[in-house]
Amino acid sequence: MDSRGSHFARAMFAALTCSAAFAAAPAGANVDTPVGLPYSQNWSNADLIMANDSWAGVSGVQGYLGDVDAASPTDVDPRTVTADNMTTDVNANRTDPDTFSTGGVSEFAIADPVVALQGSGTADAPNLVFRVDTAARQNLMLSFNARDIDGGADNAAQQVAVQYRVGTTGPYTRAGLAAADGYVADATTGPNLATLVTPVAVTLPDATDNQSAVYLRVLTTNAGGSDEWVGIDEVSITSAPIGGNQPPVVTCGAPLQLAKGESGTRQVSASDADGTVDSLTLGTITPAPSPAGAITIGMTTAESEMMASPATAVVSVSGTLAPGTYSVPINAENDGGSPGTCTLTVTVTAPTLISAVQGTTGDDPNVDASGYVSPRVGNTVTIEGVVTGHDDENGASNSNPTPGFPDDRGIFVQEEISDGDGNPRSSEGIFVGNITAPLSYDIGNRVRLTGVVLEKFGVTQINVTASTQPAEFGAVAATDVPAPVSLDEAAAEGQATLAADIPNQCRFPADTCREGRRAYYERFEGMRVTLPVGVANSGGVNGFAETFLTPGPQLDPVLVADDPVGTSDPGVRGLIGAINDAGAGNPLNPQKDQSSTTNLTVDHQDRVESLRGPLTFSFGNYKVVPQVGALPTVVKGPTEYPFNRVPDQPANTLRATFFNVENFFPPGGDLDGAPVTQAEYETKRDRIADAVNRLLKRPDVIGLEEIGGLSNTSTGLASLQDLATRLGGYTPYLLRGRDNRFIDVAFLIKTGVTATNVRQIGLDAEESIPGTDCSDVAPKLYDRPPLAIDLAKQGVSATAIVNHWSSKAAPDSCRVAQAAFLEDEVVKLEAAGGEVILGGDLNAFEFESPLTELTDGETTLKNLITDIPAAQRFSFQFGGRLQVLDHILVTDGLKPVVADIRFAHFDNEYYDRTLINDGAGCSTMAPPPVCTDGHKVSDHDPPVVTLSLPAPPQGETPPQGETPAPPTKPSPTKPPATKPPAGIASFSRSPKSLRVSKTGSFRYSFAATPSRSGKISLRSTKKVKIGSQQRFAKLAPKAFTTPSTGNVKVKFKLLSKSLKALRRAKRLRFGVTAVLGGRTFTTELTLKAPKKA
Repeated sequence: MDSRGSHFARAMFAALTCSAAFAAAPAGANVDTPVGLPYSQNWSNADLIMANDSWAGVSGVQGYLGDVDAASPTDVDPRTVTADNMTTDVNANRTDPDTFSTGGVSEFAIADPVVALQGSGTADAPNLVFRVDTAARQNLMLSFNARDIDGGADNAAQQVAVQYRVGTTGPYTRAGLAAADGYVADATTGPNLATLVTPVAVTLPDATDNQSAVYLRVLTTNAGGSDEWVGIDEVSITSAPIGGNQPPVVTCGAPLQLAKGESGTRQVSASDADGTVDSLTLGTITPAPSPAGAITIGMTTAESEMMASPATAVVSVSGTLAPGTYSVPINAENDGGSPGTCTLTVTVTAPTLISAVQGTTGDDPNVDASGYVSPRVGNTVTIEGVVTGHDDENGASNSNPTPGFPDDRGIFVQEEISDGDGNPRSSEGIFVGNITAPLSYDIGNRVRLTGVVLEKFGVTQINVTASTQPAEFGAVAATDVPAPVSLDEAAAEGQATLAADIPNQCRFPADTCREGRRAYYERFEGMRVTLPVGVANSGGVNGFAETFLTPGPQLDPVLVADDPVGTSDPGVRGLIGAINDAGAGNPLNPQKDQSSTTNLTVDHQDRVESLRGPLTFSFGNYKVVPQVGALPTVVKGPTEYPFNRVPDQPANTLRATFFNVENFFPPGGDLDGAPVTQAEYETKRDRIADAVNRLLKRPDVIGLEEIGGLSNTSTGLASLQDLATRLGGYTPYLLRGRDNRFIDVAFLIKTGVTATNVRQIGLDAEESIPGTDCSDVAPKLYDRPPLAIDLAKQGVSATAIVNHWSSKAAPDSCRVAQAAFLEDEVVKLEAAGGEVILGGDLNAFEFESPLTELTDGETTLKNLITDIPAAQRFSFQFGGRLQVLDHILVTDGLKPVVADIRFAHFDNEYYDRTLINDGAGCSTMAPPPVCTDGHKVSDHDPPVVTLSLPAPPQGETPPQGETPAPPTKPSPTKPPATKPPAGIASFSRSPKSLRVSKTGSFRYSFAATPSRSGKISLRSTKKVKIGSQQRFAKLAPKAFTTPSTGNVKVKFKLLSKSLKALRRAKRLRFGVTAVLGGRTFTTELTLKAPKKA
């Protein structure tokens, strides 16, 4: 329905005496100048109509809204609507007939431009009026093509009629001698069809002869269904001088446009106002058709009908006609000997070469960006080629898991060998998206399609629509099927890599068009390729159903740590993925259901031979799409299943791990756009339990991340307790944060370890980073505040802190602020004589600023991850690149007793055995039962640290579950310290102020009880500007042992940022905390800035 109320209001007119179904309105005319005769109009001149409701550029023609009845009746016969209407109407320069729903008159600047009519609740009878002057002329004839141009979902019986009026006022009259003259009962088809062309020709009555003002009106009415747009095209108005025989008027219609190999027909017609058409024949076609006889004509009007109807014939074009544009004269002979003619233009277009869509790829994308983005982006093209592969999965995202993105589902098409351009730098294959049933197109069959070229996440593709699915023509000759290109290892490893995005060339925001496009691989984007041999850089598929390989028979591991700058990405030049979309079966929620018949069942370092399929690209990576029934050969590598590289825990040790278990939600929890079922919850719980029991060997302390709840008040504690019960011998601890996914950090503490004082750190902490929100509840610093717990085992005490910092999507400044806040807390713990084990998913690489902030010397924290061999230093895989996100740090009192640090790679080195289904819901692979297999339960590998402890007193045994140390092996712990002498510890004679050196150094002296060990730390009494933030200036705790003289000197040095703050402030007051003999002493010290030179 038309929403233009002002037009609707103007529809209230007084009634005329008329037999029409509509009440007639006052007559009037806005067309003041007649068209010249003969007259023709095909609307190809875009300058005719430049603005809405303006016909100033089209002399003698006017469009009217036809708002003549407030009741808005439907399905009225337009032949009965005789009222005049003066509401001028035209919607100028539209391009959207499939979706534009404002009824009335519109100009559509489409491939074949046209002015069209569509009824609506306001546009009761939209119409197009032509004024002619027939003075001294007779036999007035109007012809046009009624074109269905609405390819959308609308569908209605869209009637069309022709009327006339003599004089500038008064009602209109049905044209023609018979009721059917000039009338079309339905000029459209549908829905989703826009192909019907109906020729209309009508000879006007004698009353229109020799008149100075004759008005010809073409109109439609408001249909009962969803109205469709009908184009009024190829308009022709002719007449003859009074006296003499006149030639027939011949109508050829719009140009006939065909693709190479496509046949077609066009109906042509001829009318004779004062005689009978005898024949319609072909004239001399130019250029001559090849082959001869490819264009023919045949009459379709019987001789007995010649007088009552226009004579019609059908021009037929064979699919063998060579590409080109042909002028086809259509000659009409009448019984008076006066011939008429028109020319039909036939165009046969050779499909666009796929290589022309892809463009020629330059050797270095940083120098020559051509070919990495299609030169035809935004163009509508027609291509033809061989189907080489399928992608049977809609894309998905967190915000749109289902129905997702249908243009990610489609087919791969490649030029036949005979149509190749011979240019090795241009790809001859392409992905075609929006295919509703991709598996219905057989690989090896030839297809032709028309669609729009776009770049999506860096890949060039053509999108078709639901109404323009590819046409399929059967199998091509075996000699014309392109063989896969064998990828060369040396060329792959040596190719240039794009270091930055190509700006303004993506359909999506620029940050989704990641760097990573590479010169050698880009030449084959969309084509069939073969990787002869590659080695898995990690195991199984990631969250995007991808497996990544390095070319060649030897693993060349791709680690983010090898390229800490992250700009040129040199380590990933040859990295290539395999994605499982072809066999995915288009699941309802592909984020949740990653089962596929084309998953690669590879573990880390397995060898993959003959990986074959079309090559695609997205998110910085090129990927082969292996096809159903054509999987590569997998040769088992050195990674043994099951994982067995965490040894049994020795006696007299404490073992801790920090494990992101990835989305452990209770039943009903929201996961990937769908609620977690009871069965899914139990499977996840049991798989985590298997990982803890069998693969991690039941460590003493388990810091957990991503323990999910249902709401802010319904936490994951019940699920955690259920897991603890399943494990046996563990106590759970969890406190709710504020994450909007309701995920929190937690602990599981094994029996035998004393746990006290569970508390959150930084729940109410706030940040003040300009333009940044680090929390779902601004300006809070943490969504998932760190959870701290005091632990003791066999006389050794420490505070464990589990973390899950802001995700990688957040700016680095958030994680730096979180690290700085946590560092302040560790300073307090160390100042009080405590030790700290800090770990978790910090979402930062070991070389990035959050970790350097945490280990900058203001505490004694050390990142133990750096002690792990480089080839084993990874806990996560993203885009094929192995990296460290999970860390363990300890303070200096624990460093000497670190017996072992490692990653437990049971997630990133293995494929998910639970995806190998035997049809009964669980694989028969054993051991263990695969449905509860802990391998690949998460996307994180937990770090595991083992600390040596003093042996328990003689006669005591280690806690149950630990393996006693062999008696022949020496204890890994340090010898116990000499027992300090009896007496109460003391601290005195400390200075009140000191001046620091130019380098920030100073010596702090004091007196203390001899032969006692202690620790001393300094912290400013107020916050100062350090870097870009207001923070406390701190000095890392220093350990000391009082000599026999009782006089102690401890050397301190301010960090450069703190020294700058002191220089600005001139002097700063620090609180001094000394811990000695179990007692804590506090005093103050004023530090003065260095003297100026």
